[in-house]
Amino acid sequence: MVSKATKTSGSGKGTRKVKDKWRAKNAYKIIAPLIFNSAHIGNTLSDDPSKVIGRVITVSAQDLNGDISKAHIKLKFKITGQSGNDFHTVFYGLDLTSDYLRRLTRRKRSKIDLSVKATTSDNGVFKIKLLSISERRLQSTVKAALRNKLSTTVKEIISKKNFEETITYVMGSNVIKDLVSVCKNIYILKKLDIRRVEVVSLPAATAKNETNDAKGLDTSHAEENIVKEDDVEVEPKNNTEEI
Repeated sequence: MVSKATKTSGSGKGTRKVKDKWRAKNAYKIIAPLIFNSAHIGNTLSDDPSKVIGRVITVSAQDLNGDISKAHIKLKFKITGQSGNDFHTVFYGLDLTSDYLRRLTRRKRSKIDLSVKATTSDNGVFKIKLLSISERRLQSTVKAALRNKLSTTVKEIISKKNFEETITYVMGSNVIKDLVSVCKNIYILKKLDIRRVEVVSLPAATAKNETNDAKGLDTSHAEENIVKEDDVEVEPKNNTEEI
C-alpha cells in the first residue's frame, strides 16, 4: 500500500516510490503581534517550518483593522517563531502604496524627503522616512530649516516612547499634527506623511515577549537585529501561499 505522501513511478522492477511534495506540506496560520490584537493575517503551506522563520509578509492596514482610510498603508511583519499550527510575527515596518505617493506630487510644488534614524526609550531603533509637500516652490534654505526641525523633533518624540508606543504613534494621526505644528514658524506645509518605517533593530524585551507567546518555537531569529530579506506577499486569511 502506498502512503498518502508518496506515489509510484514507472512499472515492473523499475517501480519506485516518489514523495508527493504537496501532500507533505502542512497548513499554518500567520498571526500578528499582540499590539495588533494577535490578528490572523495570512496562511502558508510548508513541509518544513524552519524555512518560514525569518520571512517577511506584507498586508494592507485596511485588511488588518477594516479601516478603508488606511488602504494606502502596507504593513510588514517578520515571522519569528512557530507554535503548533501558528507562526508568530513582529512588526517590521510600513510603506505607502506607490499610487498614493504619486497623487501627492504636483507641479510647481516642492517635495521634501527626509530619513531619520530614531531610538526608542527601550533601545529599539527605527528608520523613519518623511515626505513633505509645499504649496509653492521653496528656497533651499527653507528646505534645510524644515529638514533640521523635523529630524530633531522626530528623534526627541521617539526617544520618549517605547517600541510598541512608537508603532501606535507613527500609524496614528497625531504624529502628522505634531510635525506640521512644529514647522509652522518656518513654513506651513501643505501635506506631510510618513512614507516608510523600517525596524533597524528590536529592543531585547520586545523580542523576548513576542517569542514567549509561542511555546516551543525556534527563537534563534527573534532577538537578532532585523536584516534585509526579500518580501513575501501573503494574502489575508482565506488565501494560501506555499513555502
